[in-house]
Amino acid sequence: MTVKILTDSTADIRGDEIKKFNVDVIPLNVEFGTASYQDGVTISPDEFYKKLVEEKEFPKTSQPAPGAFLEFFEAAKKKGEELIYLSISSGLSGTINSARIAQEMCGYDGIYVVDTLESIQGLHIVVEEACKLRDEGKSAKEIADYVEDLKGRIHILSAIDTLAYLRKGGRLSAAGALIGNLINLKINVDLNLKGSIRVYGKCIGIQKAYRSILAGIEKDPIDFSHPVQFGYTDSPTNLNILIEKIRSVLGNFSYTVSQIGPAIGSHIGPGGFDVAYVSPNPRY
Repeated sequence: MTVKILTDSTADIRGDEIKKFNVDVIPLNVEFGTASYQDGVTISPDEFYKKLVEEKEFPKTSQPAPGAFLEFFEAAKKKGEELIYLSISSGLSGTINSARIAQEMCGYDGIYVVDTLESIQGLHIVVEEACKLRDEGKSAKEIADYVEDLKGRIHILSAIDTLAYLRKGGRLSAAGALIGNLINLKINVDLNLKGSIRVYGKCIGIQKAYRSILAGIEKDPIDFSHPVQFGYTDSPTNLNILIEKIRSVLGNFSYTVSQIGPAIGSHIGPGGFDVAYVSPNPRY
């Protein structure tokens, strides 16, 4: 039976990669004032970050409506195909709730909705691995079971270069952001086992933020039998330095790079970057 793979735009799979992996991507919505856009469809990441810096009002992001999912679910049902939706973490967004409503409306046993507990480059890895299994002839259930095992071992180590957008998004007080910026504070974040954001490091200066990420990789080593993904927000400058630092320790290895989209990038802000990989060790 044919298996279709569906994800959302927080996986940061765009353009040629959509064709390469043969996946469908449902966009999340982003609003600047009264202007509404679809992530990756009517606004590109570069356009988004330009607006993020220039617009006075902080953007709002929202989940797709159930109807966006139902269209894909009904098409799979009509063709007798299986479909697996790999969702952004329920700890970060309510997007999966829209998918579950659509799943119930469709009433078709061939639909699988999976909370990956991932986002951005971590979700990208999940989708890439799922596509490999699909191409090997695995069923949607087999893929879903594999993802359940995989997702607890994906580590996303990231650095936030400016605290301004955490403040604008209401996740940090104005006083905290002011003090942090005065002392050049950088924050390292990852995802916990429930798929929610966890602060694991507070560093004075970007060099210490790099060292914190390297220490994280040393503690939870990379399993190179799986993809390694890097991501950045507005510019890859900081990320490129991180990549070279990791390569200086681990040697050359294969990896891919993608740009972090609006849903997560709005809170990270300019200069942010991350690395995502699978480790033999579970995350925390």
